[in-house]
Amino acid sequence: MRNLRNARFDQWRQPDVTSACWDPSRDEILCTIGPTAENSAIQLLRVREDSKSISQTLVASWEAPSPNPDLPVDSVVDIYHLSGTATTCLVLEGGDIITVQENDLSPNGVHIEIMGSIDAGIQAARWSPDEELLTIVTKDHTVVFMGSSFDPVAETPMTADDLRASKHVSVGWGKKETQFQGRGAKALRDPTIPEKVDHGLPSPHEDGAASISWRGDGAFVAINSVQEGARRVIRVYSREGLLDSASEPVDGLESALSWRPSGNLIAGIRRGQDAIEVVFFERNGLRHGQFTLRSPNGALDSEQDKIRLEWNTDSTVLAVVFKDTVQLWTTSNYHWYLKREIATQACGPSSLRWHTEKALRFAVATPNGIILAEQIFYSARGSCRAPYDNGLVAVIDGDLVKMTPFRNANIPPPMSLYEVKAESSVVDIAFGKQNASFAILHHSGIDLYDMNSAQGRTTRPTLLRKLPFDTKNMPENHVPLRISNVSDGIFRCKSYQEDLGHLHLVINTAEEREGDDIRMLETNQLLVATSTYEDDAGAESYGQDQNGKIYRLSETGNELLDVGFSSQLPWFEISKAEGTTTAFGLSRGGHLYANTRLLAKNCTSFLVTPSHLIFTTSNHFVKYVHLAGEVEELEVPGDDPEKDERCRSVERGSRLVTAMPTNMSIVLQMPRGNLETIFPRAMVLAGIRRLIDDKDYKRAFAYCRTQRVDMNILCDYRLDQFLANEDERLAEKAVEHICFLVDVNRVYEHALGLYNLNLALLVAQQSQRDPREYLPFIQNLHTLTELRRKFEIDDHLARRDKALSHLHAMDAFDELCQYTSRHALHQESLRLYRYDEPRLRALTEIFAAHLQASSKNREAGLAYESIQNYSKATSCYRAAGAACWQECLFAAQQQQEPPLSPEARADLAAALADALWEAKDFSAAATVQLEYLGSLEAAVRCLCRGYRFAEAMRLVAQRAQPDLLEAAVDVGVAEALGRTTEFLADCKAQLAAQVPRIAELRLRAREDPLAFYEGERPGADDGLPDDVSVAASSRVTTGGASLFTRYTGKTGSIGTAGTGVSRATSKNRRREEKKRARGRKGTVYEEEYLVNSVRRLVERVNDARPDAERLVFALARRGMPERARAAEALAVDVLQACDRAVAEVFPPAPAAQQQQQQQQDAGDAAAAEAWRATGGEGVFQEFMQEQGKKSEPPVVSKLEKLALLG
Repeated sequence: MRNLRNARFDQWRQPDVTSACWDPSRDEILCTIGPTAENSAIQLLRVREDSKSISQTLVASWEAPSPNPDLPVDSVVDIYHLSGTATTCLVLEGGDIITVQENDLSPNGVHIEIMGSIDAGIQAARWSPDEELLTIVTKDHTVVFMGSSFDPVAETPMTADDLRASKHVSVGWGKKETQFQGRGAKALRDPTIPEKVDHGLPSPHEDGAASISWRGDGAFVAINSVQEGARRVIRVYSREGLLDSASEPVDGLESALSWRPSGNLIAGIRRGQDAIEVVFFERNGLRHGQFTLRSPNGALDSEQDKIRLEWNTDSTVLAVVFKDTVQLWTTSNYHWYLKREIATQACGPSSLRWHTEKALRFAVATPNGIILAEQIFYSARGSCRAPYDNGLVAVIDGDLVKMTPFRNANIPPPMSLYEVKAESSVVDIAFGKQNASFAILHHSGIDLYDMNSAQGRTTRPTLLRKLPFDTKNMPENHVPLRISNVSDGIFRCKSYQEDLGHLHLVINTAEEREGDDIRMLETNQLLVATSTYEDDAGAESYGQDQNGKIYRLSETGNELLDVGFSSQLPWFEISKAEGTTTAFGLSRGGHLYANTRLLAKNCTSFLVTPSHLIFTTSNHFVKYVHLAGEVEELEVPGDDPEKDERCRSVERGSRLVTAMPTNMSIVLQMPRGNLETIFPRAMVLAGIRRLIDDKDYKRAFAYCRTQRVDMNILCDYRLDQFLANEDERLAEKAVEHICFLVDVNRVYEHALGLYNLNLALLVAQQSQRDPREYLPFIQNLHTLTELRRKFEIDDHLARRDKALSHLHAMDAFDELCQYTSRHALHQESLRLYRYDEPRLRALTEIFAAHLQASSKNREAGLAYESIQNYSKATSCYRAAGAACWQECLFAAQQQQEPPLSPEARADLAAALADALWEAKDFSAAATVQLEYLGSLEAAVRCLCRGYRFAEAMRLVAQRAQPDLLEAAVDVGVAEALGRTTEFLADCKAQLAAQVPRIAELRLRAREDPLAFYEGERPGADDGLPDDVSVAASSRVTTGGASLFTRYTGKTGSIGTAGTGVSRATSKNRRREEKKRARGRKGTVYEEEYLVNSVRRLVERVNDARPDAERLVFALARRGMPERARAAEALAVDVLQACDRAVAEVFPPAPAAQQQQQQQQDAGDAAAAEAWRATGGEGVFQEFMQEQGKKSEPPVVSKLEKLALLG
């Protein structure tokens, strides 16, 4: 759906131009003048284009006489500029290869050198895209490959044997005989007449010329030449000069050749009896379709001289060069469009060169001079302003304009709803105000058409006027370039004339005035881009110069605006959001600007609607930016389509065609050419809001329904307007639709929750409810006050928090307290009355009673304490246990009603001390005994029981009761020694019993794993394979069953093999878990139990080590060195035994074994995922999986020995 629009056009007149090429580093043209029959000299010139004129500079000049008497005048076969070395290479037909090197630092400035010469002469030459290879076809039918230093790389003769290089198996791409025609068409064909088969017959204009074309990546090169005695053939060679393929025979094939840079097509020219075709080949030489050339400016002359073909660098445009015309063709959806036709007015052969870096810029060299031009792709779309946004898009195809209003008909290209034919090749199209008219600019004039609408549908265009260019006030031989609508009935046309330069024509179509329909303005300002803006006031046209400045165009001249860009942008649009003019522009590199602010760096296409800036990105998103008056307020969404409605994913390579805000949709075109219409969420919501603003709730509801938008927007967006304009029928339809989609009971509850009784009644009537159920309830609600009604509704819907808030609003505190207790809404009620102190205390007391009844005594005590009810707080803290002894004693010492007696406090303290003793919090128990009961002896006993001997001795000394050292401290030390000695002896004995048993079990598992894990079960040996590996692995070598599957008896199934009884029950699993936890001797779980037991023992010994150290220190302080040494030795002995046990029970695995174990674990995990056992077998499966895993050994701490004990 894209056309080519002119961005730059200039002509430089100079006779005897023979060749031209681009210097992309300087963006200049290098061309040659001569040699000719009159003058054998060659002049190399640089042609430079600036904003006002074209200038030329002589680079070098030298004589080039013909070296061959059979060649009257030498000619330039190829010219190419090597940017890396600033060298221009010329290949002459006589055989010379000449380089011209420019050096600004050299005194001479230019160095000319003949790098070599081919005596036989040269037919064709072409440099590779990477400038590393030069391919030459000599006149003695030899292909020569030269490097960048002009050293020969390969030399290959072209012989008739090359034609057998490819064994073609044609599938008939595009041929009539392979297309489906149906039985009727096949019956009409005479079976006795064979289908036509090409034999490679020569064209009637065969000139024997050769041509060369490289593939875009430089890996292959194609050569089109005539094989004597055979036919014309296209050979494909690799970079090394090896023949890859040869084309199939094609009748009438000529010398034109161009390989598409993307690599999929090789284009050539086929001349038939009544048509000239562009034919395509694959790399293997097979045909791959064709299209017929045509010329709207006149029938193609069958006597046309040599035709040339040239693809542009990004493979989007194919240029067909005739003697006096250049045609630009594009393809989309398997159709070839003639987008532009440029008359060169040449008197001899022309050649075209595309710019290597700017894809749509080219230069045409003719014997009369050089034409410099640049095109851009654009979509000719109508206005996107509602309600005239009918999605009108026009596509140029030669002299045809294909028009489709996508709001009426979504017709994919190359088809269209309407077609309009012009007298000559179409150049540009401009739409008038409100899409009611459009103007077609073609080479012969301007055609104005009317585009009426009937019942919302666009009708077929009707011709209003034709304005030819051949009038007395129009200059001759001017080239029309672009047209735009500047106001209602007024158009501006830009054209170029060699003598006058750039012309600005004003076309008045509003009324017929003799001889004054087209007139020229005095200005010749160069505008490289134009755009049209339309609002309620009318249509306006804007232009942009080469510096990025924006002008408003009128029928009298150009007005400079205060907005613009920092540089020239090929595409731009104007917006006037909130009365502020903003220019949006897109660069060739994908940078999207708003005035001078950069919005995005990866934009591929954009358009502007009255509400949004819409653009696509190379990340395959379409984004929406809400228009604002200030550029800085524009917010570009991120690449997050799941969270942001302003961003949506689209197909790779999608581009915008048009937008239709009225339909809330946009049209996208895919890279292949097919179209897709989507309804983006941002556009849908904007459209629905616009319909609500217009009070068109019916259409808004319809769009909510079809686009799955939450219906709440109908009332939430403008609630007062919705309630004031409520349509009873529309509400009924909406309810009916919602009840069809959603459970009617949920809809009823939601309607009731809106406190809208009429809506709830309407929903209830759509349900299957009995009216005797809901009518009395709704009638009762009508009799209540508003707050009481809301309370009853929320209580009925079990929305307790909202119901409580209504009671608070009604100031019904007693009822609120009862409601709080009934539904446990204590926290919500406390929040409601957090600033009402008296009622907050009452609610807190209710909450405290609730906590106490729920056995949450600690929190209940805190609640009572917060309201200073210390009596109940003391009771709750006492019930909470020994952990709250401090809080309990604090509350007991506060003022209470009735006050607590000293005896009661003592009893409380004694009970707490006993509880702390039972909880083994001996330090806290000692604190209570000493501070609240005054019993130093009991406190010392508690401290000694907790191995706090140093604190006990300090208290005895502080209270000056030395008799307690022997009576209490020494007794406590002796008792602690007995307990510690007994504990360490038990640990030592346990290690001595369990460690050897673990070693024994592991030995049995290694010697006979099946017997160890299988046990003495009936049928255990049935079907036992004789090739079982006894290595430490869960797999067998060839038996196909692991130890675990052998235990279950089946692979991939559930059940016990011996009995066939299923164990996949929860009861069996619990039984097996208990069996595993007990680890009874003789079971498979015994080793796991013993290993865990050793781990727990080591942890217990580590925990007891600090107590043992304090005990040894206390024994030494109390004059018992022998006992201290014995206790210390026993502790050291047990810790050493633990070290040995850990080393034996938890041996470290070598690195290789660890890696093997990891791989085995991965395999076991995969097998377990494939089938997971249940019941008792599941417990065993988990056990086997854990057996293969290496467990971390516990760390044994070290005892700090006393140096005094030796």
